[in-house]
Amino acid sequence: MAELIGALQSAVETAQKGAERRHRELLHELVQSAPDGTVRSKMLALSLPARAGDSNAHEAAEVPLLALVDRRAARIAELSLEFDCELHEVPPDAQPGTGRLVVTFHVLDVLHRNRHRVKISVFGGDALRSEVRRDGILVREIGSQGDR
Repeated sequence: MAELIGALQSAVETAQKGAERRHRELLHELVQSAPDGTVRSKMLALSLPARAGDSNAHEAAEVPLLALVDRRAARIAELSLEFDCELHEVPPDAQPGTGRLVVTFHVLDVLHRNRHRVKISVFGGDALRSEVRRDGILVREIGSQGDR
């Protein structure tokens, strides 16, 4: 289970970095450098009706493209994986802390009595946080500092 949670967290981190990179690239495409070294927004030229009642008269207007784009990069709020499975705890070996949880997946199998609904959620933001729920009950929380 720990490997699956780690893979989901890694996927969220990679996707977030990709979204931020694409956003930076978009912002870079919307600006232009002037010969004097200043940076200005590219402009969008519009032709607007000049006055009500005169359908042939138009006025030109320019809008900075940067004014039309949110300057904040998209943030991944949550990635969730939900599945039905059987859970079996394997007792620890001679050393404490070596026990593990075995997950057996059942596709479209509703006859198993030990079937549980497991939901693993990874929450994005400044610090990743994950949680595991079994049948809707929180059983494990993992913050940026590790298990809680």
